[in-house]
Amino acid sequence: MLCAESRKDMEDWISSLKSVQTREPYEVAQFTVEHFSGMHNWYACSHARPTFCNVCRESLSGVTSHGLSCEVCKFKAHKRCAVRAINNCKWTTLASIGKDIIEDEDGVAMPHQWLEGNLPVSAKCAVCDKTCGSVLRLQDWKCLWCKTMVRARSDGRLSATFSSA
Repeated sequence: MLCAESRKDMEDWISSLKSVQTREPYEVAQFTVEHFSGMHNWYACSHARPTFCNVCRESLSGVTSHGLSCEVCKFKAHKRCAVRAINNCKWTTLASIGKDIIEDEDGVAMPHQWLEGNLPVSAKCAVCDKTCGSVLRLQDWKCLWCKTMVRARSDGRLSATFSSA
């Protein structure tokens, strides 16, 4: 896990890692881009409104030293929770889906990849047009690709209407 204090530091680290990948690989361990697939690109951040950890579901304080956010998919985590975050950044989905599924005769079709909670204040459900998201807890869902937002069912799971693309 890498945790940068700023976006510039994060980009410098990523650049350094990529430059190492282009060197002659060691015979003992050959690393490729696939070894890094799904890893989140963390940066330290603060939040203007209540935000919740996607790992432990507890509130993140607004203090920069406690909150991390993934630059790519906006997954939120405490520093202590980041090591337990599932490596499911949206790059993983892209790497695991065959080209025939992504491109068809009608153009690009990407399956939904849902992230729970931390929706914008103005979030509206694509199914019922009611307000969704909460400042009191982690709830409701947002697709990482198309940005569609939907309310959760009473059991907290994603509505069957939007379970897939």
